[in-house]
Amino acid sequence: GTAAGDYYACLGLVTSENLAISEGQSSHTIIDTHSVAGIQQAKQLQVVQRGIADMIITPLLPAAVEMFDSDHQARVFGLFRHPIEREVSRYYYRQIASWEPSYQPELANIPIEAFYEERKDTTDNFMISILLNKNRKTDPITEEDLEHAKQILQSKVLVGMTSRMEESIQRFDTYFGWTAVGHDA
Repeated sequence: GTAAGDYYACLGLVTSENLAISEGQSSHTIIDTHSVAGIQQAKQLQVVQRGIADMIITPLLPAAVEMFDSDHQARVFGLFRHPIEREVSRYYYRQIASWEPSYQPELANIPIEAFYEERKDTTDNFMISILLNKNRKTDPITEEDLEHAKQILQSKVLVGMTSRMEESIQRFDTYFGWTAVGHDA
């Protein structure tokens, strides 16, 4: 979300990642739409209804839906990474990201093949869990869940691929009519 958010901020769009709401002369509320609490705060502040943000960036689709109403509907688009690429990246990221709760420096001593061999029978799937609002730690993922998640993506989401970033961004820009500030479509 960060690269796309930065790109759209450069186009002059206000994203939830660069949103601070003034509340009085000296106080600002920063909205964190990467947490359920932040999305609830944005809903309470009526960020969507007041037109404060052009774009809400969040991995929490089921929670974010609650921000919208029949007069202020969302159009969902997403950039997706191939699941194997995502998992390889996550494995290496966890080794260096000391600022993250998922930080695991000990992974540097475990070959990637051994790490995933150990986890091969788990049903933990980040994307399915997010789309279906399931708890990754307690709710098992079923084949039915996979089919439901695929149906949601197919029918509700304008999909882009990180491996085809430029093409995906152009697709989003064309669909939504977004252009650089001072340029016509």
